[in-house]
Amino acid sequence: MHSYIYQNKETIKDLVVNSLIISLEITSLDDVKKLHHDLKLSQRQKTSLILTNADTFSSEIYNALLKTLEEPNDNLSFFLEVQNTNHLPPTILSRCLLVKNTPSKKSLETLQPNLGNWHKIQKRNEALELLTSLTHYYHSLLVKGNNLKKVATNLSLTDTAYQNIKKNGHLLLNLVNLTINLKTI
Repeated sequence: MHSYIYQNKETIKDLVVNSLIISLEITSLDDVKKLHHDLKLSQRQKTSLILTNADTFSSEIYNALLKTLEEPNDNLSFFLEVQNTNHLPPTILSRCLLVKNTPSKKSLETLQPNLGNWHKIQKRNEALELLTSLTHYYHSLLVKGNNLKKVATNLSLTDTAYQNIKKNGHLLLNLVNLTINLKTI
């Protein structure tokens, strides 16, 4: 997937690596037509195109962007900057990966040791917080394109553990199962 939605402007700094960053504000169909024309040119360099205020686009602009978001060039990634994802139409949401706020580098450094101490977690909310941080971490790796199969597997395993614990599943059993099955990245 090459199209992403994010809410926190700081998040983009963690997501885009070794890429030319172009920020655009689209306010009319003419802007979309110009974008389509420019995109016909091949991008030799990896490029991240940030569409600001994407949750304020008109329905005509969303419709004009659909195919572009669905099938971007290989070296092109779209990032839709929004304040509120509830304002986006389902057709746009279905074509983009929603990127949660990525944790800070400091919290990522403490994530692995915390995962190794799963047996010390006694409260359901502590486990859910840990799994949420782990999910954010895997989202950031997924967007960066690192080891996609392993990251996707780990994201799925983490989500399953989160859902099970949230539904009052056995806390330690789910954490042990997750820890055993996580792939080394």
